[in-house]
Amino acid sequence: MKKLLTLSLLVFGLTIAGSAQKLILENHLETTQVGTKIGGAIGMILKGNYQVGMFHQEHSHSIISGEKLPRFYEESFKGIYFSLPLKGNDFLELSFKVRTGIVNNEIFSIKPSIHSYIRPVKFIRLGLGIGTRMLRPTLMPSISILL
Repeated sequence: MKKLLTLSLLVFGLTIAGSAQKLILENHLETTQVGTKIGGAIGMILKGNYQVGMFHQEHSHSIISGEKLPRFYEESFKGIYFSLPLKGNDFLELSFKVRTGIVNNEIFSIKPSIHSYIRPVKFIRLGLGIGTRMLRPTLMPSISILL
């Protein structure tokens, strides 16, 4: 059963990779009421400007000081994301992004957000997103490199 699941995930991944137009690397911050989280993502831009990928982010306090945060704080969040284009052209873009993953290796979480991007040059994208975390607003500036 494990081999079948692994094989089906591999075939699914290769199918998506075969239809991808570009690879994207993203570095982002997420500022919340509790603090700032630093993260990165790698993904693929598919036909129609849809995106899929995986991400990882950690609370900046635990990265800098190495201290453990209280249990109810989000130390790490990792998982997959997908992004649906709402409006856009070669310079400006507005999209709906959903990140789904595991928080602190314990809790499953789904986090929707709206992102706007500008492309000052063809391979760099600057973004700003507004989302929710524990039903409170978050602000997410980002920079992406299109490969």
